[in-house]
Amino acid sequence: MPPSPASLHHDMPNHDSPIEAAPMPSESISLSDGGRHESLPAVKTAKEKHQRPSAASPIDAAKPPTPISLKMSKERLIREANDQTNSKSRRSKATKTLKKMEGHVPNRKIEQIPSPVPPKVVQSPSKAAFKPGLPSSHGDWLSLEKVISSIQGKKVSTIGIAVAVSGQKLTARGDWSCSFKLLDSSNMDRPFMVNMFSKEPFTALPYEGCPLLLHELVIRRFGKTADDEEKPAGVGYADSLKEKEKQYVNDLNDWWRGLQAEMPNNPQTTTTFKAARAPKRELLIKDAKIREFFIAHVLHIWTESDTNFHPHVYVTDYTPLPEFAHSSHVYNPDLSRFDGILLRISLYDGDKEAASVLKIGGFYTFGNLHFVDGRRGTYAKQGQGASKIFRLTDPEKIRQLSLRKKKFFEQRSSASITANKEETAAHLSQNLPPDIIATTLTRHSRPIIRCEYEDQPISNIASILANNNFPNKYRLQAKLVSIRPSKVEEAIVGYCTLHKRRLKVQERRCHECGMDDDPQYSFLLMICVQDQAGDTLDVVISGEEAKALIGVEPMLILDDESDALSQLRSRLAPLFRLIGESGKAAGRTTAPLLDLAVQSWKANVNGAEFPVYRLFGCTLQSE
Repeated sequence: MPPSPASLHHDMPNHDSPIEAAPMPSESISLSDGGRHESLPAVKTAKEKHQRPSAASPIDAAKPPTPISLKMSKERLIREANDQTNSKSRRSKATKTLKKMEGHVPNRKIEQIPSPVPPKVVQSPSKAAFKPGLPSSHGDWLSLEKVISSIQGKKVSTIGIAVAVSGQKLTARGDWSCSFKLLDSSNMDRPFMVNMFSKEPFTALPYEGCPLLLHELVIRRFGKTADDEEKPAGVGYADSLKEKEKQYVNDLNDWWRGLQAEMPNNPQTTTTFKAARAPKRELLIKDAKIREFFIAHVLHIWTESDTNFHPHVYVTDYTPLPEFAHSSHVYNPDLSRFDGILLRISLYDGDKEAASVLKIGGFYTFGNLHFVDGRRGTYAKQGQGASKIFRLTDPEKIRQLSLRKKKFFEQRSSASITANKEETAAHLSQNLPPDIIATTLTRHSRPIIRCEYEDQPISNIASILANNNFPNKYRLQAKLVSIRPSKVEEAIVGYCTLHKRRLKVQERRCHECGMDDDPQYSFLLMICVQDQAGDTLDVVISGEEAKALIGVEPMLILDDESDALSQLRSRLAPLFRLIGESGKAAGRTTAPLLDLAVQSWKANVNGAEFPVYRLFGCTLQSE
């Protein structure tokens, strides 16, 4: 294989974590053709060299000089002498026995024994037809079964057939990767996975069915950094193989071709070896263990201000979780209705970044979590390494979770009606009120947000999300569950009209033009609202509608530096008091419903379209 920087990683089956296999700098990875057989010259034994010719019958002359049984015993003794796992005395004894059998010849290599020409056709592709593993004076070639079970830090070399080769692709980190599996007769039930990575595209890759030689791999668990002298130097040129190694490759190639020829429809040689990684095992929350994945619906995100802003995410899959019950709803009284099905996930250190991409109401898969028994019940936190959090995109899995959610609310509503039915009927029969005709209605409570379209029908969030007619306008009633950004000073953004770029929060002018008269400033917020059915909707507040809602020009706030933030905070205080610790301190038990009007349209970002909902026709009332 031509030179190309690369590193190897290996995912070991039936282990807690993958391992990394890195070739030593002095060695290389080689691809052998294996398509042709090379005959090895017969090597005379010591007895044959010193033995005088004797008269023999034609029948005796046709016999081989060494009986098959004796030759097999020699091969066994050679393996005994070269096996480094044997004791020193055992290896020495095997060497002495070989010298007695053949006679001592100075500077003679023990491996040089008569070898028959390999057959052109393998008679039986069974496990016994090919014996994996090859002893050698410069390091044994282990069978793949022994490589899989090798201890961490041990150097190994192996030869196998490449199967399930994937094409090279670019990873998120900018590296090129290629994966394949290695197979010999010892690991038919669990192929040896190898992942190769390179800073540059691979100029040559193994193909399915070719023999592949891996030299001096250092077995390491995935994620651990190898020492400098053990880091891979790259992929080198083809090695000059010895005759015995060529013979082994030819035998391995014959075994593989015979296996395919005799069993063309064998699932072990066809469908089992897929290049794609096995799908994640996704369970219910109550069945998940560390490093296993479960699908959950994000209900609430709360940040502890007294613990270095560590976020806590509250999720559920709408199945009973009695062992996870705790007083988590004290942070948000509305979560009390999810008692018994709620799980708190505490994110620390590097996991705080994962919380920044989570959206309330979104469906996500969570993995690599560790369940802990705390004083407020069982909760989850990150396991060894970072937690794995991904947005759920599978429509079928989203549908299943949505059905469980719908069933949960239906059962909860049915139970509430059944419990109150008898009491309500008795009350009405004894205390029937007089007939009252309402002629006028007076709104006594002052709404925090006032909608200008009170005569329009009210839609629920589920129907809004299901409507594919864009653009459109809706009126809805929902409570506020979150506001972004959490810092009010970040709610004002600038935009350079000359260079068509958004300015950062701390920028007062465009760094490209250096002028402060071209930027335009506006409010940009996003709120998440939830209706009585439990569905959530992200609503953008920006542009002229944001000015109308807040009632203050952003430039006036920026120019008045002495009072800028206090003005903005006072204007947004009614919204922020609806959530978080302020609402709890105010004694509020539940968030009030807001009367809102939103308009929808399709936004296009990098060729992908997605719906956007923006607030309009609303004003924020001062307290």
